[in-house]
Amino acid sequence: FGERGDLKATFWPVIKDLRSYTFAWNDGQDRLLLYKRAAEYLKDKRGSLATWEPGLLGYALPERKIIDLGGLLSEETLQFYPVPNGQRTRMAAWGSIPPESIKQLKPDWVIFLDSFADNGLLSENQFFENYDLVRFWPARIWSSKGVYLFKKLTVQGEGS
Repeated sequence: FGERGDLKATFWPVIKDLRSYTFAWNDGQDRLLLYKRAAEYLKDKRGSLATWEPGLLGYALPERKIIDLGGLLSEETLQFYPVPNGQRTRMAAWGSIPPESIKQLKPDWVIFLDSFADNGLLSENQFFENYDLVRFWPARIWSSKGVYLFKKLTVQGEGS
């Protein structure tokens, strides 16, 4: 490949036929649009936010305290792993939100696809006694029904 022309002649037929998958979109990525809607809803609201998927929410809400329920960004959630077998999601490949993390950390807001919480958090009566569903964005993503946003109920004398 002594001359630039030889290099171009050799690789151009291969390169021009390659597709760039950098911007490919799949059904699972539709949840990002839902998280964006949630961030728009939450932008003027106060309080901590717990989520299994902190990426877009953390980006869109940079001043917000985000609790990463998966433990990658929030060390305090690691103490709740491993999630007990009976509380793990039905989707073995997905992570499961540990119900105990919500009970103990008491975030002001909790947002998730139900496929991360179907056998755990969403089956806990105590969760529904302390949190109210304020928004739901339907979507058939990864066997879920959609994205749920819950707000901690305020107890008399407690601010949020």
